[in-house]
Amino acid sequence: MTEEVRDYLRSHYEAVGDVRYHARLHYLHAAFYRRIRMVMATISLMSGTASFASVVGNYPLIASVAGVVIAVIAVLDAVSGLPDKVFSHQSLYKRFTELAGRAAKLEMDAIDAESAAIEADETGEIESLRLRAYNDSVLSAGRPDYVVPVSFLAKLLSLIV
Repeated sequence: MTEEVRDYLRSHYEAVGDVRYHARLHYLHAAFYRRIRMVMATISLMSGTASFASVVGNYPLIASVAGVVIAVIAVLDAVSGLPDKVFSHQSLYKRFTELAGRAAKLEMDAIDAESAAIEADETGEIESLRLRAYNDSVLSAGRPDYVVPVSFLAKLLSLIV
C-alpha cells in the first residue's frame, strides 16, 4: 500500500470510512484469536482423550506424549494472552461499531476525536489483517478501485478468519 499525498481536506465520508475500517480490523483480529484458541482447545482435548485411552490400553509412551502436548498447549495459552487479546479486540470492535452508528449525525471533528480516544486503547495488529480490513472496507463503500493486492500470507490468514 503506497501513501499518497492528498491535496484536499479529508471529508466526512472518509472519516466515517476510517471508523468502519477500524471496526472491521478489530472484528478480524478477534475472530483470528478466537480461532487460534479453538484450535488449541481442540488439540488439547484430543491429546487428553489419547492420553486417557493410552493409559487404559497400557500404552505409556503415547500417554506421556499426549500429556506433554496438553502441558505445552496450556502454557502457550497462558503465556500468549489470547483470552485478553480476544476480549480487547471485541471491545474495540464494539466501540468502533457504536461510533459508526452515530457518525452520520456527528461533525467530522467529533468523529475524529472519539476515534482517536478509542485508538488510544488499541493493541498490536497483524499487518495482513490490516490489509484485509482495508480491502473489505473499501469494497463495502463501493470503491473496488481502491483495493490493494495482498500477499500469500494475507490470503492464508483470510482462510483462518
